[in-house]
Amino acid sequence: MKTLIFSDSHLTHRFDQELFDYISNLIKDADQVIINGDFWDGYLTTYRRFIKSPWSQLFPLLKAKNAVYIFGNHDKKKFMHGKHDLFSVEQSEDYEFKSGSRDFYVTHGHLISPTYDNILFFRNPMFVRFLYKIFIFLTNKIVVFAKLFNIFDYKINLKKLAIFKDFSDKDKKDGQYFIFGHCHMPVINISENFIILGPLQKKQRSYCLIEDGYIDLIRK
Repeated sequence: MKTLIFSDSHLTHRFDQELFDYISNLIKDADQVIINGDFWDGYLTTYRRFIKSPWSQLFPLLKAKNAVYIFGNHDKKKFMHGKHDLFSVEQSEDYEFKSGSRDFYVTHGHLISPTYDNILFFRNPMFVRFLYKIFIFLTNKIVVFAKLFNIFDYKINLKKLAIFKDFSDKDKKDGQYFIFGHCHMPVINISENFIILGPLQKKQRSYCLIEDGYIDLIRK
C-alpha cells in the first residue's frame, strides 16, 4: 500500500493547471493520501472562494483515496465553517498509522512551534490576511525586502526544526516515526525517526511516499 503525504501547498482561488496536473497525478498513483496541513491558505483567500475554484477538481480524487486531512495554521478548522469533509474522509490535528513494521505520527507542527497567528492581536483572520498579503507583495516585488524576509524566515524555520527534533526525541513511542510540515524545509533522518516535509507548490515540490514501511522523501 502506497501512502502519499504532502503539506504546505497554500492553494488559493487562483488556479495553476501545471501544478494541478502534478498534484492530481501524485494522488492517482497513491493508495492513500494524507494532507499534512496548509492545503489551502486562509490568509490569501476565503474557504468559499477556494472550494468554488477549479482546485475543487482534486476533491473527488482525494475522496477516492480515503484522504486524511490534518489542519494547519493557514487552514484552521474554524476557517472552514463546518464543511471539513469536502475532500477528505477523516479530519484531525494529528494522525497515526502503520506501514510495514513501522509506526508513524503525522502532524502539521504549528501546535508544537506556534507562529505569529497564535498571538492575541493576530487572532482576527481578516487582519492577518491584510498583513500577510503585504508580506507576500514585499517578498515578491521588492528585492531588498525579499532578501531580508528570506533570511528572517530561514532562521525562524531552523528554530522550528530544532523544536520539532526536541519534541520527537521526547515523545516517540517504541521507535515511532514523526512526520511534520510547517517548516517548508524538507529534511529526513531515518536513524532518528524524523521527517520534515517541504512545500508542494509551483516552484518547490516536496512530498513523502511510504510503502510497506519504506520511506522516500522527494525534493525537487
